[in-house]
Amino acid sequence: MLVHGFAVNEQDARQRFADFRSHLPAPYRSETAEVLWPGDMRGATIHSVETGGVGGRIASVLAYPFQLSRAKASARRLMRRMRDELDQRAKLVAAGSPFRPLELSVVAHSLGCLVVLELLKALEARPKYEMRLSVIALMAAAVPQYRLRDDDFGSRLAEARRLLVYYSEADKVLAVAFGPGQSLQWRFPQGLRNRAAVGLVGCGRPFRNAIEQRGNRGHGDYWNDEKITRDVAAALEETRPLLLRRAMSPGRACPVRKMDGFR
Repeated sequence: MLVHGFAVNEQDARQRFADFRSHLPAPYRSETAEVLWPGDMRGATIHSVETGGVGGRIASVLAYPFQLSRAKASARRLMRRMRDELDQRAKLVAAGSPFRPLELSVVAHSLGCLVVLELLKALEARPKYEMRLSVIALMAAAVPQYRLRDDDFGSRLAEARRLLVYYSEADKVLAVAFGPGQSLQWRFPQGLRNRAAVGLVGCGRPFRNAIEQRGNRGHGDYWNDEKITRDVAAALEETRPLLLRRAMSPGRACPVRKMDGFR
């Protein structure tokens, strides 16, 4: 599952997904579902913020709280979509079909990381045997560190076989827009500390399954980074059950699905 971030329109999102998939090994390119959610606001573009435009910075800060609420609403709609899929699989099992848990891997960027984590938290009540979290890759995550507590997102992240976290202190977008945008969302008393974005300074706590990598990337420099794609591909290969590895081939891969019902 590929999930874009904020201040990205549909055309840009599809291009970034295509850039990412183009560097994946052939069997994985067609195994993706693209999640498109309404994270773009007029005047608040990644380019305008990163190039230092004052108008772009102001627009991004003002628009961010609205994008935050859209991200949470999109997570709820995506949760219903995932719940329906899991229910359908359960019906097939009840009818006598062979059971195999849904193997879910996610690559998300920026505020899309919040969409993903809210989704996983919402699905926490589902039976553990229905779905396995394989690889979770968070790039420039617009998520405050304090939300990685075990009673919030932390327990779900710890369930993944592999957690990849990419962050950069050179990220001007998170440095400018994240703090003001999150100010009305901070939870008391947890939000009094560890309010920095994970995508700016890292997780701030150890995860046994995690590989954290600090870089010098701008906010929009992740999807086309071949090293990240290689890391994700290696983690997918490492965590994929042997049965599925044998079944995979370029000719048998499923078509790309576009989950774009979140406008």
